Amino acid sequence: MTAAHSVKTSDRPRRRLIIFDFDGTLAETEIIASEVISTTLAAQGVNVQADEITARSPKVERDDQQPRLESNLGVSLPENFMEIVGVEIQLAASANRSATPGAIELLQWLTIPFCAASNTSRFELIHRMRSANLLGFVSSRFLSSDETVSASQTPPCCS
Repeated sequence: MTAAHSVKTSDRPRRRLIIFDFDGTLAETEIIASEVISTTLAAQGVNVQADEITARSPKVERDDQQPRLESNLGVSLPENFMEIVGVEIQLAASANRSATPGAIELLQWLTIPFCAASNTSRFELIHRMRSANLLGFVSSRFLSSDETVSASQTPPCCS
């Protein structure tokens, strides 16, 4: 979660904007991916727990995940391993995704602007928000990997 520059009111700064990281903050998606990877690896004779995958590869881009897994586990995986896993992750996430406990209540309670951000595509982020029942709260206030915003800009979704 990131807050934009503050506006001073009395002695306490007042936040102007909160940017939530969608994956792992508003909805738990990382453990779902790790569970699918763990199951797929087990089918190939490599036993590693989902929480260990999450701990060893936090916030790793999908393109970097296979080399990281191979290095950490000392195995060679099929060239299309992450493509296969990616399809399974999307299927599992659609069926199992829910908002992080308290996320909906927090979004309802907020009185300052907020948006959600993710390093996934716009299409996938909308799908994830919808399946977690968060799209109605976030609406069009989100940033995906399809949008580029510098650190000094207010995201267009929140201006």
